[in-house]
Amino acid sequence: MRCIIIISIFNACAFLVSCGERAGAATGLGGELKQREGESIVTALRESGGKIFGVGGGAELLEMKSTTLASRIKRLGLDKSGL
Repeated sequence: MRCIIIISIFNACAFLVSCGERAGAATGLGGELKQREGESIVTALRESGGKIFGVGGGAELLEMKSTTLASRIKRLGLDKSGL
């Protein structure tokens, strides 16, 4: 059983590496994931009226902690004032 788990982990890592190589140097898999994450955050903030914390806030819609959402907004450089 232990060998099967190790082999599964290895195969999963190899798949992720090969996907990253196929994604291309210009966009890259990481860039696409960040773009989708940013789009999800913007959508949640629009639906919540720009509210991050509390009931009906973006964090609740995205099912994450409000501090996590705030740090991701900062990391991605999103400006919530334009929502």
